[in-house]
Amino acid sequence: MVNRLLGQRIEIGQAAESIVVNEGEFPKGTFVVQLDQPYRNYAVDLLEPQKFPADSAYLPYDDVSWALPMHYGIEAKRIDDPKIRQAVLKPLTGELHPIGRTSGGTGPIYIIRETGQEALFAARFRLEKFKVEIAEEPFQVAGSSYPAGSWILRAQDGLVPAIKAVASELALDFESASSIPEVHRHDAAVPRLGVFVPWADTDSIGWIRYTLEKQKIPYVYLRDEDIRMGKLRERVDVILYGEVRLDLQGQIHGIAPTAGPMPFKSSPEFPSLGVPVASDDITCGIGWMGLSSLQEFLKEGGLMITLGNASILALEGGLVRNVRRSGDLGIQTPGVELKVKFASLDHPISYGYPPVASAFRSNYAVYDLPRRWLEMAYCTSCLDGPIDTRGVVLQWGTRPFDSTDENPEPMVLSGGARGGEKLEGHPAILDLPSGKGRVIAFNFNPMHRDLNRSDYRFLWNAILNWRKILARAQS
Repeated sequence: MVNRLLGQRIEIGQAAESIVVNEGEFPKGTFVVQLDQPYRNYAVDLLEPQKFPADSAYLPYDDVSWALPMHYGIEAKRIDDPKIRQAVLKPLTGELHPIGRTSGGTGPIYIIRETGQEALFAARFRLEKFKVEIAEEPFQVAGSSYPAGSWILRAQDGLVPAIKAVASELALDFESASSIPEVHRHDAAVPRLGVFVPWADTDSIGWIRYTLEKQKIPYVYLRDEDIRMGKLRERVDVILYGEVRLDLQGQIHGIAPTAGPMPFKSSPEFPSLGVPVASDDITCGIGWMGLSSLQEFLKEGGLMITLGNASILALEGGLVRNVRRSGDLGIQTPGVELKVKFASLDHPISYGYPPVASAFRSNYAVYDLPRRWLEMAYCTSCLDGPIDTRGVVLQWGTRPFDSTDENPEPMVLSGGARGGEKLEGHPAILDLPSGKGRVIAFNFNPMHRDLNRSDYRFLWNAILNWRKILARAQS
């Protein structure tokens, strides 16, 4: 975040010694943005939460929250004490490149303490040749405490130089231990990751590809044709289907066939087309055949992750059952940071997060809590089954779905929402069974325009712990 601010020509200093002011004590190395600078107003705009009037007569056309500290998951505190002017600061003159370390001895076991690091995802792929285990509960080693989600790397040939390279590149700290800690843990095998990019909307998923390629994460690019072809379980373990601006019909049937054939490939006239993938005809979407292929992938034990509007395909297209779209509740969340709460505190997606966190939400459909079964049209005496919260990983707000509290805590942390109180208790992330597989359905987009970096770990956790999530389903 500091580098992003520097890129906007905002002046930042670093404390050469500890700072004591009315607002608290801050250690040496703390970053300070003084407001007697040319871009003062811009700095305030980026560092403080936005307060958009929810009762405005006009709905905004785009995001109403862009508070970088909140979206990066770090604390930025406003200081009004005049003593802050006496702080000894060293101006930053270039980008920061922090370096991690290995410490605590000579091994042979190494541990990474879970603190919500975004870089763990890239680290797992850098250490692809090595066995990594993830602790499922807190533990202690030599008087030091480690939370659930911490990594354990046992002695392996070539491990030490590999972790030193990762520590230097990704600013991760590895701590040495003499023996493997006694704690429930699971293997974090590197998945074969597929990214499904429908021809009808490649825009928002471009941010996923941008991030994966920037972090040097290998993935399989899955076109509509690849989905229709089937045998997906032979190619990938996890299918990531990102945010799309398509309704259910558009997600299944894509561009109308009346517009085709519509090739996307290189030609003398358009040599730049056909990259990174090509097609003789990009119309017709995945079709019923592709939907069946996705169902087969799940039946055979694959994990499918859907983000934002893409979750319509899973929840309303029949890949999972017993979740109903809510009626029109009049909820408007036009790019807002909202409070969320983990309904399943031991789920791997929770690693690195507190029980109550926040997530960035745009305007998406709202879904009711899952039920054991839904009313069948042919059964006039049947009723919906009881609510089944086992599949709810994360909920919107902190109140239960059926709470009658007339004075709830405010959900909006930055931006502004209309009817936000009606969102309380509805699912934000679902983990639902389908055959031997599982669908992780997000009711928000954790990779929105490279903005909401604090949401990345929700997604990274799902991918890194894919085997554990599938094992939870089977147990």
